[in-house]
Amino acid sequence: MRARVACLALALTGGCLHDWDAIPGPTADAGVDDIAVDAPVGVDAIDVPVTIDAPDAPAAIDAPDAPAAIDAPDAPAAIDATDATDATDAPDASDAADVPINPCMASSGTLCGGTCVDTLTDARNCGACGTNCATLPHSTAGARCSVGLCQLDGVCAPGFADCDSEPANGCEAPLNTTTDCGFCRRSCGTPLNASSACTGVACSSACNAGYARINNVDCAAFGGATATNDRNFVACMPNPLSEECSCLGGFDASPTFDLTGADEAGGSTPAALRLCGVSGTAAVGEWGGAYLRASATTGACHVGNPYAAGRCACPGGFDEQQELRVLDTNQNAAALVLCGRPGVGTRTYLGAFEVLLGGYVRQDDHTSTCLVPNVANAGQCACPAGARSIAVSAAAPGARRAVGGLYENTARAPARITVCMR
Repeated sequence: MRARVACLALALTGGCLHDWDAIPGPTADAGVDDIAVDAPVGVDAIDVPVTIDAPDAPAAIDAPDAPAAIDAPDAPAAIDATDATDATDAPDASDAADVPINPCMASSGTLCGGTCVDTLTDARNCGACGTNCATLPHSTAGARCSVGLCQLDGVCAPGFADCDSEPANGCEAPLNTTTDCGFCRRSCGTPLNASSACTGVACSSACNAGYARINNVDCAAFGGATATNDRNFVACMPNPLSEECSCLGGFDASPTFDLTGADEAGGSTPAALRLCGVSGTAAVGEWGGAYLRASATTGACHVGNPYAAGRCACPGGFDEQQELRVLDTNQNAAALVLCGRPGVGTRTYLGAFEVLLGGYVRQDDHTSTCLVPNVANAGQCACPAGARSIAVSAAAPGARRAVGGLYENTARAPARITVCMR
């Protein structure tokens, strides 16, 4: 039966040549098989050719007639919106740009206020439009422009200068300050015991109260000293600060101490020491004056201290006392006391010391002997490094000297007093 069905199918397609009667059928039970075979009608149902014809669905295939929708490309009309190229006619907008032609187009200049300028050299537009070199602070009309920077040399108003080399702020520095006095970076410095100022174009200083000038800038309370061995100061050791046998202006000669000196043979000579202090003021700084009294602590006062109301005493706070051993004019033992004060910063008075001259105590020893060390220099018989000094020959009391191999007591011995100063 399967063969028949297959053949039927082939017959339908025109490919089976056998006759159905030629196919031998079963001999037994033909009833059941005949029913299945004779179901030609059911087999004819295979004539579902109509269903096979359904391929006539070309009509549905014709649905591609949707070309009308495809015709939608007829949107060329919208493409005609290319007429918007007319909008390109917006070059009429360029007509609005009827602005004048840039005069700098043919050059490398810059357009400033409708004028083509070279900002590298134009003093009114230096580096950028509107930067006028002549209107910068304290500059004058002679200012020029170079490589885009204002050049202010020689064109600053009187009393001003371009000290920071910054052209943008003009001639910014006044030349009457203690840091720029007369010209840039000329400092008036910090004078000793004085305040500085710039007057006009020159530095000046004013001494603090109680001080007097020791040079063109600095001030001090101690004005040095001078000495002589004739008491008339005809032949003298000049003051290191004034280089004369006198005190500097502003310092008086009080006190002056008349003493007795001694030569190497023990003979008596005159001596005088003049110490220079500021006139008519209270003691300030490191110098507290001096006085002369009898050698005993409670001895009579020979020359009082002007800074202690004429008493033989040092002012309060002046505890750096230097007691030198001397003879007064009557050849009596005395003490010359100099009053100092440590820890006051830069000092002018730097202490004093006294030595016995060599060869007097021992004939075979010509080394000077330190009699009174300098308390302002670590207890040495010397001035601090860099100090100036003045020395006077004086007699020291109660010395022993060698005579013919023997020692004898003398009322005086040759000594030297040295006063140290800056």
